[in-house]
Amino acid sequence: MNKHKAVFLDRDGVLTEPVTRPDGDVTQPFNVGELRFTPHAARACELLRGLNYLVFVVSNQGRVGDGAIAMADHLEIDAVTRKTLDIDDARYAFDRHSEYFKPGTMMIDELCGQYDVDRNGSWMVGDRWRDIAAGNNARIRRNVFVGRELSREDRHQIDETMIYRFAGDVMDAALSIAEDDK
Repeated sequence: MNKHKAVFLDRDGVLTEPVTRPDGDVTQPFNVGELRFTPHAARACELLRGLNYLVFVVSNQGRVGDGAIAMADHLEIDAVTRKTLDIDDARYAFDRHSEYFKPGTMMIDELCGQYDVDRNGSWMVGDRWRDIAAGNNARIRRNVFVGRELSREDRHQIDETMIYRFAGDVMDAALSIAEDDK
């Protein structure tokens, strides 16, 4: 039986638009009313599935764990995300101190085991150092950083050699994966 190839996508900032709060804080959506998908997120996921990749969401949700976002709101956002983007499966980390919380690898490891994923043929796409480090720690060597440049924190936490490619957005990442898949 052949192993499956997969793309592991961070949710907030990659698939969903950030929300700017009245105090200037930029966060993920706290409820489904604030949920907006990034331009072309659905098309990017469709393209990846057309290339025979499983499409997974792996996302830290510390604000749910801290109680700032209600679990019911998180579950509603997850349901809409899965349905709208036709996501194969998702894993979320709520406890900032667990092995699930990126850069920990448990979300990726569980999905790889459950779906018999070939790590060498798979990708991690994220917009923070934790995403890239999680992919690297999970032996996913093709890590795509969404964003034109690393922040000071990103540069402090990871080595730029951990990044296989840079992409402007999730569609740019999907097109890069498609080009590499030829």
